Amino acid sequence: MVHSVGREITGTEEARADWLAESFDQAELGMALIAPDGRFTRVNGALCRLLGYGVDDLLEMTIFEVVDEPGRETPEWSREHLRSGERSSFEAETRLRAAGSQPLTALISATLVRNPRGEPRYYACQFFDLTHRNEALERLAANEAKLAEAQQLGRLGSWEWEIASDRVVWSDELYRIYGVRPDRFPGSYGSYLDKVHPDDRARVARVIETAVAERRGWSLDYRIVRADGEVRMVHARGEVVLGDDGRPAIVRGTAQDVTESRRVEDALRAAEQLFRRAFDDAPIGMALIDLEGRWLRMNRAIAHMLGRTEQDLRAMRLSELSHPDDRALDRPYIKELLAGRRRSYAIEKRYVHADGHLIHTLVHVSLMHGDGERPLYFL
Repeated sequence: MVHSVGREITGTEEARADWLAESFDQAELGMALIAPDGRFTRVNGALCRLLGYGVDDLLEMTIFEVVDEPGRETPEWSREHLRSGERSSFEAETRLRAAGSQPLTALISATLVRNPRGEPRYYACQFFDLTHRNEALERLAANEAKLAEAQQLGRLGSWEWEIASDRVVWSDELYRIYGVRPDRFPGSYGSYLDKVHPDDRARVARVIETAVAERRGWSLDYRIVRADGEVRMVHARGEVVLGDDGRPAIVRGTAQDVTESRRVEDALRAAEQLFRRAFDDAPIGMALIDLEGRWLRMNRAIAHMLGRTEQDLRAMRLSELSHPDDRALDRPYIKELLAGRRRSYAIEKRYVHADGHLIHTLVHVSLMHGDGERPLYFL
């Protein structure tokens, strides 16, 4: 997929500068212009909120004072590399020190802008806050490690229900999960259902009773209410054992408390929804393009900029919207992205508006990867 960011710069230089300045200042993402010596020369409000500094404070600082790494320099944020301009663009996941708070983590995407003599002028940088995402991933990884250990040691709660006598037997671990004492549990199918959350009780009973009638296994997640009133989520699996007469005699299975992992998954899902809203509502054009140049996702700003509906754009490839003389401009860069020789690039291109007039844009392109560094799409 391709993610492209376009800014219309048609018209006079004054109008172009005003439009770019407004987009820069109102962007939801933290943005900054950083001089080759590391000084902040321009910052927007989103970056100030992210770092907890005022505009005037940041303009008196350097990126090296904000980077929270040993020595305050990293291979990406090195004084030598910034001054030399040897890299036209780069991305780096960087720990940053915010004012009066714990360090945060951001993905910084930097593109070098040169003067007419080819000398480094400044780096245009975008700051993507990864702190909450990384914390959620750490919690998820820790929870998965705990789950793996529990499975290895066989500490899953187990149970067995003798249908004819309506006798239910629980393991000690299952009593712990449900928060009840063995002498306080009547040991019947009905008493088990009583501990299922009222909103889930009918569904659980229907699944189990259908499994018994159809003589098959089952698996489902549901909530339980512990004796102290706490609501927990369990993942349960069961199977039906037939008696000598071929009829269901016993239902048995296991239950695992998955409350924490579900909470982390919900947090990750909420973070994804937040990203989608930021993408859709961004004041600058943004899109996800697959490796063949087809549109996967786009926001309203880019459709408005090109004067076309989303349906119209999906029927076309991105290259078809370029000025004929500009269609091949970024092919060498795309080849370098796919070969792994660069992470992103920025280039000025002309696109053709639906009414035929030319749109001058600054396009920033990054290649997104999946497992094993497999290219997925362009952003």
